[in-house]
Amino acid sequence: ADARVETCVSGPAGEPHRESGTVIYTTGATPAAIIAWYRDKAAIDGLVPALSTPSLFSARDGGKRSMLAVVETARGATKVTLNWGRDI
Repeated sequence: ADARVETCVSGPAGEPHRESGTVIYTTGATPAAIIAWYRDKAAIDGLVPALSTPSLFSARDGGKRSMLAVVETARGATKVTLNWGRDI
């Protein structure tokens, strides 16, 4: 619960009837813990994993919902960039 949000934006995507967003935050959690959390959350929400590395996880639900989490270590913390999209 130590996340510090740096950026949070959302709005219409470049395609009709689609919206997307980005959240960038830092946390004291390890990159592995962040990737594991997003992997678990995606599975609970019915998203299918697409790509997974120690610093990246993406998942989707066909073409309706998608997410991508990228983690990196920065200044002794973990920086997380989360991108998401969904049909509306």
